[in-house]
Amino acid sequence: MRSVLYRIIGICAYLVSSFTINANAEVSLFDLSPFLGKTYTPTQLRYPNGELKSIIAADDTLTFSFSNDSADFEGFTGCNTFMGELETFTSDKFNIDGRYIITEKACSMAINEQESAYKRAVLDESRLYESDNENLVLYEVKVDSNGNEVKGDMVAKFVLFPFCTSEDDCVAAASDMGVTDVIAGDFPTKGCFSKKENVFWSPSDVVKELSTTDLSGIQERVYCGVVDNVDTSTTSSTSPTSPASDVPILSPEECAPNLRCSTELATCTDGSTESCCNKTYESFLCDCETSFDGELQWSCYYTDMCLIPDCDVDDSTTTIPTSPATDVAATTTVSSNIEGSESSFPQLVGPTWTVVKYFDGKELVEPVPSGCVFDGIGFFFQSCWDATSITLRLDDDMLSGRVQPGNEYWSSYKDLTSSFITFVKCCGQTTLGFYSMDVMNMEWKYLASLGGWDGTVDETGSISIPSNNIINWKILDDGSLQLRNERVGIVALYKAVCLTKDECTAAANDLGIDVVYEVDHPRTKGCFTKNGKAFWSETPIDDSNSWIEDGNITRSTFIPELESAMAEVELPGVQERIFCGDTPSSSSLGSSPSELSLLKSNENGLNIEHVEQASSSSRTMISMSIVGMIALFLSKV
Repeated sequence: MRSVLYRIIGICAYLVSSFTINANAEVSLFDLSPFLGKTYTPTQLRYPNGELKSIIAADDTLTFSFSNDSADFEGFTGCNTFMGELETFTSDKFNIDGRYIITEKACSMAINEQESAYKRAVLDESRLYESDNENLVLYEVKVDSNGNEVKGDMVAKFVLFPFCTSEDDCVAAASDMGVTDVIAGDFPTKGCFSKKENVFWSPSDVVKELSTTDLSGIQERVYCGVVDNVDTSTTSSTSPTSPASDVPILSPEECAPNLRCSTELATCTDGSTESCCNKTYESFLCDCETSFDGELQWSCYYTDMCLIPDCDVDDSTTTIPTSPATDVAATTTVSSNIEGSESSFPQLVGPTWTVVKYFDGKELVEPVPSGCVFDGIGFFFQSCWDATSITLRLDDDMLSGRVQPGNEYWSSYKDLTSSFITFVKCCGQTTLGFYSMDVMNMEWKYLASLGGWDGTVDETGSISIPSNNIINWKILDDGSLQLRNERVGIVALYKAVCLTKDECTAAANDLGIDVVYEVDHPRTKGCFTKNGKAFWSETPIDDSNSWIEDGNITRSTFIPELESAMAEVELPGVQERIFCGDTPSSSSLGSSPSELSLLKSNENGLNIEHVEQASSSSRTMISMSIVGMIALFLSKV
């Protein structure tokens, strides 16, 4: 409170005295122009005893800031705030001549001594200077034998402050990144920062808050100056340090996916940590974000800071959080057996495929993302899922797969050739119910399309499925499997799932990644990348926290089978799935030439016309009325 009062008094005094200062000022704005709007921070100061010392950490960052459009300046000495106007400023010399005001806060002896050095070096005497795009160096003014002013000892060295100190600076930095809009607000993280594809600005009078680089979660600092000036040094130690960030630790009942939160962009952790390189990091973080229904809720992820120790410490010193011990009777070994298939078409028969897009009756869509849904009756039970996946596998004369969360399905097939296959009465399935209509709709629409549905529903809510559905299949240039029929065009697009570490290694090598690290990731399974490194994880997912009591609400998180988890396309944070059979040129499915050309094709069937088949073809009429579907669903729960 005292510091605020000092600032108010100082500003008033400065405004009263500004006319006198302006009357005497001899400032060339031409010479000053390279410095306008810039903020510098000192790295060295010469003390009155002649000793040149580095800066001692203070309550806030030491600064000296030039105004955007005048000879005004302001800054912080490490103890007190000052402001004033330059008396003289030329191409090599400036003088403040004591024309500034400063607060009078008392600090420790060391900080007070540093402040005295700062004031002597910068504020109280004339100085000669040198500068470039990054540095500002001040010297004592000496007079040689001819009466000319020359540089004496260096009294201070400043570097350009690389952090944004205003919303305008943040907007300019975001524009350089290609981001046109900056979201301004009072967020827990201060200054200019990014998260995913958005840039945020949150003001603060504390410069340290604008310049910290230890941000929570996947937030990243956005810079407005030379990044080389950022001090990222760390102090080494012989034992892991505690997490440096001030992320509040909440219980698993409070800090968990999809639970309500109150402050946008706030972050919490459940207290779990991981250690590597003599440092300790939060292992599990949640960010408060706006959900699909417009409410704030926690969006959570594992930080994976120690998947690979980015240091010279031996791997044996790295501890990655593992699930609590469980009694597992046996470990299931899954193999795609691509090479060992007896089929004439091993590129189709043998691999496990995962859906990346499917026909929903109108267009090609991606599987449903993660989410939660209430039971719809008493709103006391909430069902959640971290991700969804839809798999397909052909073996012998059968096809099978699993919709996660949801049901297993199967059918027989015949007449497999190099270009088509016939599905016989697709598909039979288990009858597990799930509360999410989005997940249920994904399941029945995918299975109906696989069986030959053309996207039409009659007035009774029924759809038509042919008994024998001829499907054209093709392996695209990027390794994807495309299924299509004559009625709608593309039925589904798939990628091959890597089910062993050897397959993962081969796929990673094809992408130019030489090493695959085997890890015990708590949630992500199978083959994936993060920050240019490849990983393999195949331990079963722990289900000990799948049920959580949140006040009056019981929240249940669906735990997928291991193979379904390995087939998930949507991964948290910056993780990306590695698929088997990918080629280096297929950087993303959404931009692959083969798919773009298919989507532009008139045969794709995005504008669907019903095509009648010959009257001799038998059909099975499946009633899918809305009332009947809901009744079936509720009866199974």
